[in-house]
Amino acid sequence: MKQYKTLVKHAKKRAVVPILNCVRIKDGIASTTDLDFEISVPLNADAVLLDNKAVYHAHGFDKWIFVKADYPIEDFPDMTAHGDEIGSVTLTEKHMPSFEWVLLAAAKEKTRYYLNGIYFDKGAIIATDGHRLHSFAHDVTWGPRKPEPKKSGKKKADAPKAEIKPGVILPTRACKMILELMKDTKAKQCELVFFSNNRFSATVGEVTIEGKLINGTFPEWKRVVPNQKNLKGKTILNGTEIKTVFPQVRVLTTIAAGSRTRAGIVIEKGKMRTANLPGISREWNVTTDIPFQVGFDVKYLNEVGSGILEYTDAASPFKITDRRGSIERMAVLMPMRV
Repeated sequence: MKQYKTLVKHAKKRAVVPILNCVRIKDGIASTTDLDFEISVPLNADAVLLDNKAVYHAHGFDKWIFVKADYPIEDFPDMTAHGDEIGSVTLTEKHMPSFEWVLLAAAKEKTRYYLNGIYFDKGAIIATDGHRLHSFAHDVTWGPRKPEPKKSGKKKADAPKAEIKPGVILPTRACKMILELMKDTKAKQCELVFFSNNRFSATVGEVTIEGKLINGTFPEWKRVVPNQKNLKGKTILNGTEIKTVFPQVRVLTTIAAGSRTRAGIVIEKGKMRTANLPGISREWNVTTDIPFQVGFDVKYLNEVGSGILEYTDAASPFKITDRRGSIERMAVLMPMRV
């Protein structure tokens, strides 16, 4: 059962604390935790002989080899203490390619921990590492989900509700777990719920992930998006052309200066050439037609893909928009020095 494999994989991540290498069985639910996230799945018919309140070794659990561990179940950490619900969002299988694309822009440096994930704002899902930004438009509900209205002849005045400020940061590892589960379980959607005590719950098929949100302040991302009034021109960004050139530039960069040098390119008037590569020069024809010289990190440009590229000048952020079916994507790229 793939859900059991997910449990075992998660439990094997922590070998220092023995009980974290185990699966807790309680009330017909199997759970594992690493103190950051807890994964839970309901037991199936093959596990009916298990003690309904015990801890089992994770090794072999996914192969239906159940060995009880000598740890009291009370010592198993519980990650399910939720606060009040503050928001929710549904991500379907059609959103997953864009969700994965947004995650490419998340920062990896621990010093900027507040950028190490995906930000859920009002009407958009965003990630940035300070050099580029990826986002796609999507409805995120802020406030508790409304229950089904009760039929009654009397009307009651609604109690005043506290204003909930939109915005939570879902950690990169949680995002990757959701993407992996969507692929493994072939689920049609993921239900995400956010809570006031900086926790979240994600349900993918029968699997539930409970965990911590990033406790930090995401930057005012809209400030880096170029104002439409200031943009002076636009051109087509052909992702196929960039994808063809990208591996060549990467090899040339390695030859020229090793892996420390960022693979840069200069685009101008339908041509693209290598940048920052001493002793190496190469040029390609591209559809993208910019009336001035501008440099880009070719890796970032390759990950953006295709779209309409809009610009102001060689020193200002570039905006790239694209539509994938009903999903509107947007990227913002900072030019690099060349």
